[in-house]
Amino acid sequence: MEKKLKKLLIGFFIFMLIFTFVSRAAASVTLAQVTVFSPKRGNLIYEQSGTGTIKENAEKYMKLEAGYKILKINKKTGDRVEKKELLFTYDTSQLKELLSARELELKKLKLQYDKNSLSSKNTDSHLDLEAALLQEENAQSDLADAIAELDTIKESVKEKKTKEYEESVAALKELETGKANALRPLNRDITDTESSLTQAKEPILKLEDIITVYSNAVKSKKEGAAESAYTAVFEFYYDNKYKEHKQQIETATKNLNRLKEDLVSTTRKWEATIDYQDQYSAEDSVRKAYQQQISARNSEVTACNRAIEDAQETLDKLQAEDSKLDTALLTYKGDLESGYVNRQKDSYQSLYRLLYDHLAIKETDIRLAKEKADRAQEDAKAAEKEWGEKIRKARIQAEALESDIQAIKKGSYDYSKDIKDAKKAEETARRTLETVKLQREKLEAEITVKQSNEETSKLTISLDQSMLQLDISSKEEEIAKLNKIIAQKGRVYSPVQGIIGNSGLDYGITLTGSEKLVILTGGFELVMKGNKDNLKYFSEGDEIEIKSYDSNTPFTSTIETLGLPDEEGLVTFTALLPDGNYKEGGSLTYRLKKASQEYPSCVPLQAIRQDAGSRTYVLMVKEKATVLGIEQTAFRMDVTVEEKDRNTAAISGSFTSEDIIITGSSKDISEGDRVMANETE
Repeated sequence: MEKKLKKLLIGFFIFMLIFTFVSRAAASVTLAQVTVFSPKRGNLIYEQSGTGTIKENAEKYMKLEAGYKILKINKKTGDRVEKKELLFTYDTSQLKELLSARELELKKLKLQYDKNSLSSKNTDSHLDLEAALLQEENAQSDLADAIAELDTIKESVKEKKTKEYEESVAALKELETGKANALRPLNRDITDTESSLTQAKEPILKLEDIITVYSNAVKSKKEGAAESAYTAVFEFYYDNKYKEHKQQIETATKNLNRLKEDLVSTTRKWEATIDYQDQYSAEDSVRKAYQQQISARNSEVTACNRAIEDAQETLDKLQAEDSKLDTALLTYKGDLESGYVNRQKDSYQSLYRLLYDHLAIKETDIRLAKEKADRAQEDAKAAEKEWGEKIRKARIQAEALESDIQAIKKGSYDYSKDIKDAKKAEETARRTLETVKLQREKLEAEITVKQSNEETSKLTISLDQSMLQLDISSKEEEIAKLNKIIAQKGRVYSPVQGIIGNSGLDYGITLTGSEKLVILTGGFELVMKGNKDNLKYFSEGDEIEIKSYDSNTPFTSTIETLGLPDEEGLVTFTALLPDGNYKEGGSLTYRLKKASQEYPSCVPLQAIRQDAGSRTYVLMVKEKATVLGIEQTAFRMDVTVEEKDRNTAAISGSFTSEDIIITGSSKDISEGDRVMANETE
């Protein structure tokens, strides 16, 4: 009995083993085969490509730094500049003040970064107190500076007003000179464009004149005048080469007749040479010689016929144009002589269209020439108005400053406006000091009772640290930029050769970011358009790759201007083209490519799924133990797509870099389905 029980038990285990192998083999066929990927740190790649249009008179936009003060202007609107020539100079004393402020801001950011770093390990309220004490120290310093400014402002008003008046008078003179210089090329453009329009219309005017002469000659009923006008039309049609055209017809006619004579001569020659009785000769050599003669005759006759056909075709082509023009002229002449007005209009239009089409007159050239002439007039009027307004404002400013100086001398000047900003700054600094004192006192009281929360969200801290690091990098870049400009003594040089086309600069102003300095390079630029969603990742100064259709070697430039989206959501942007042989209105292809900031978790785009409620999620692989062994199952994890490109998505959610995310499947799957994962990508 015991032996029998052992046999049954062994048989059961053997059956289970076989069943396991069979089930696993079946599973390998029926289960969804999935490809997987573990989230990794990485960058997204933004790309944009397309075709741009070549435009003349390219403009170079100089980057002007908001918050920087202009000390001196070396070049103004209308001035010609060479590459690396001095344009203007920043006020280095003001830049040094900005540098000190940015260094203080950087120090605060780094303190905040250090504070967050400590918070990720163990929250320490004393760091908040240290920051509050620093804020109080800075507020006390700001209040002292505001009081000192208030005490000294009256002493400097007269000097400041006098300096501003002298600068305003100089600026007014420069504006008047600038106006004359700016209008001079615009007036030249008006003259040039009107001349171009006249030249563009000249063929049509000549065409109309030649038909009018012919019409008048026919109406005069003077045969000699009509024949002369008839010949003049042909001369016009053949661009004063009608005599050569007739000579070609005569030559072609003679050539055709000569070839026909050659055919007759050839036929006669062979008729006299061939003995047709030889074809019946009993001798093979005689019959063979006969066949060779027949073949040679046929070849020569065929060649003659082909030459005649070619000559006839050449003659027909030469006479075809004459026939059309002759028919049109005679029809128009008949209608003129008959006196039928409606028929005269039709035959005139036919003759006009025949001559017009032969000339291949480009109406677009005339339209463009007219548009350029109109645009030149508009530009001149706009410039006149713009410069007039600038001069008017500058004159009002100079007169107001002169009035203030006279009032100061007489002792009747009201200083309330001058000390208003300083007084307001003092009050603001005092309120700020009081606020930070209250904050510091509150922190000191809270430190004794505050219980630190040790379970601060790691994700929140990580995001805060990333944002702070971006701010720190931005401040460091700005500090480096300030140091570079200060090292250059505030001097800014022209990157290109050209003419100052527009300058929003003025002596002593502090830039707001809205001013523009444009240099007309006289070269070419590429004007492009792209979808706003694709171009939101790019900015002015980004590198762009450009190439023509007939070249495999691209060249690089940078985005010069980047406009706002139009009603169709398209953004217009431009890039300067290097020296080369370009054509206005031509096309070049471009390609933009830029890497994003680094994201902590990136996955292939095909891993992202969306349910009916528009919630975004991924399917992950989880393993669980069963009686048949370890099974792999798909389960859902909701995620947030931070950003994406064509191939990759940056995501966040409750997952780790060790989790396995499904990126592809051999069949449709959903949460809870059993799967079989291939090797991780």
